[in-house]
Amino acid sequence: MKQSSKFMHWNGFTKKVFLSVGSLAFSIVISGCSDQATETISEDVSEGEVEVTEGVAEPSESPKSDTSEAEAEEYVDIFTVTGEIERIEDEMIYIAHEESASWTIPMEDTADLEVGQFVHIEVADHTPEDDWDPRDFEVMSLEVISEAADFEYIQYDGKIFSEVPDKEISIIESRFGERQLLGQITEQAKGSIGIQDFSASHLPIGTKIYAPVSEGDEVSTIVAEMEGADVFYQLAFEM
Repeated sequence: MKQSSKFMHWNGFTKKVFLSVGSLAFSIVISGCSDQATETISEDVSEGEVEVTEGVAEPSESPKSDTSEAEAEEYVDIFTVTGEIERIEDEMIYIAHEESASWTIPMEDTADLEVGQFVHIEVADHTPEDDWDPRDFEVMSLEVISEAADFEYIQYDGKIFSEVPDKEISIIESRFGERQLLGQITEQAKGSIGIQDFSASHLPIGTKIYAPVSEGDEVSTIVAEMEGADVFYQLAFEM
């Protein structure tokens, strides 16, 4: 199930279409079996007569088992991997991951990829969770974000409040050092979520706000993370 194309880029709508097309195509096959006019030939061996009749094929018990098998084969889990390429070898790329060992992603054509690049990859896993195998991954899209040395955060002047509404302050570890979790947007309203004069009206609910500073320090950089994102720098914005 390796993907030979180098840089396919599907948006969310296309993915939904991709998934739904599989179901739609399957339903068309089933309806075609039940509605298609066919010719059935019944032969009476004892009298040597052959009778040809036209009619509609009736569904038998066998398609039920075919349906369950097809549904099992259509299992797919879509997830994203974002990180720095550590190694490229044997049609595999190895992505550094903050919380675990490196991700191993199959990639036949790696001519345009280099160690040290930051990439965002959308992957489809077609095997059940208990039968997980990276060799069965299918790369749906791959985007080079930036070179590691060139990656910078958006600048913002402000000051962290001592209290963060509705959210416990915690420190997260990453390859970029310690970052302070300032808060998380819980409603679409203008107001502070731990940063002075910060407007959250244009950011979605679930967005998390971080800064690489301690409480009370001047904020030089901030980043935002969409809920469910793999890494905290996936969504950056300018104030």
